[in-house]
Amino acid sequence: PGHAPQFIPFPLTEGSVFDTVFKTKTPLLVKEISDNPNLIPSGWENYWNQSLLTFPLVDESRFVLGILSLHNKSPKPFNNQDKEIGSILATYSCETLRAVRATEEVKESERRLELAINGADLGTWDWMVDIDKVMVNEQWVKITGYSMEEFGQTRSGWEKLINPDDLPMVKSALNDHLTGKTDSYDVEYRIKRKTGEQIWVLVKAKVMERDQSGKPLRVVGTYLDVTARKNPG
Repeated sequence: PGHAPQFIPFPLTEGSVFDTVFKTKTPLLVKEISDNPNLIPSGWENYWNQSLLTFPLVDESRFVLGILSLHNKSPKPFNNQDKEIGSILATYSCETLRAVRATEEVKESERRLELAINGADLGTWDWMVDIDKVMVNEQWVKITGYSMEEFGQTRSGWEKLINPDDLPMVKSALNDHLTGKTDSYDVEYRIKRKTGEQIWVLVKAKVMERDQSGKPLRVVGTYLDVTARKNPG
C-alpha cells in the first residue's frame, strides 16, 4: 500500500516495527512516529511522521502467519478506537490466511497421495451414492480397458464388468459396508476386461460421508490388479 514495498526482507530488522510485533505477537499503536526516535520502520522508510498501527496475524497455535500494518498520513493520529477496528480487520485477514494455508495443505496432501497411488499402480474410484455417479482415475481405465464413458459411470455399469459367479458376494460385501455392518469394504473378485481377458482385482473402499440419518453419500476406493498373485506361473 502507498509507498511501502510489496515484500519485506526476512529475517526482519532487529528492533523494527515488524520484528517487535512478530516477537511479541501483540498489536502496536504508534500515535506519532517522529516522537519515537528508536522506532525502525519496516518498509515505511518514507513515512517518518504521523501514526502507525501494526497487527500480528496468528493462527490457533499462536504461530505468526503474517503482519498487517496501517499507516495514517492524515493530521489526526490513530487512537484506541482505530486499534479496535483494526483488530477486527486483522481477524478477518488472519482467517483468510488460515483458509489459504489449509487449501494449500490439502493440495499438497492430494499431490503426495496421487504420487503414492501412481507408484503403486492403484486404480481409484469415487462414488457419489446419492446421484449414483462414479469417477475413476487413469489407472482404473488401464486396468479395465474401459473409459469412464464406456462403463457408464454408475454402479450398475461397473457391476457389468464383474464375473457373474462373484457378483452376489461383491454385492453382499458392499451392502454390509454401506449399512455400517463393516468398517471397510475389502474384496477380491474377477472382472472381464474390454479385451475379453479375465483378471483378478483387489478392491478396497470406505464410506467417507453420510447424511444425518446415516445414509451413505460418498464412497472412495482403490482397484488393484492381483492376477499374478491369484494365478502364479
